[in-house]
Amino acid sequence: MTRFFVALFFLSLAACTRDETLTGHGAAARLWNLTEINQNPFAAPVSLFMEEGGFVQGVGPCNSFEGRVNSPYPWFSLNNLKRGTQECPDYDAETYALQLLLRMNEAEVLDKTLILRGDDTAEMVFTAAE
Repeated sequence: MTRFFVALFFLSLAACTRDETLTGHGAAARLWNLTEINQNPFAAPVSLFMEEGGFVQGVGPCNSFEGRVNSPYPWFSLNNLKRGTQECPDYDAETYALQLLLRMNEAEVLDKTLILRGDDTAEMVFTAAE
């Protein structure tokens, strides 16, 4: 009987540490390339890489950036965004994409597609790199 309770204790600990963020639901360890914003192709190269536990790294046409997603799936909230300050011809496009990324609050992972949505009907579509 004691073994049963010990096993139950360790199972409950494992359940407490499960990653309930977007990364725990299929988005981790993949490079996601931004392909569309509001159903329009997005030409500037913006990519995200998400690690277990919600850590996000990304790269735009000018700068790298990082942040953290702590909200449980399907919710999305990018926090503590840090970005470089290098300017280039696509700096405005990068700024637009990152500002929009900060407004996203819902996520959906569909195999090789990641869709982020905001309250204002804004939508960003990312495709997993091959």
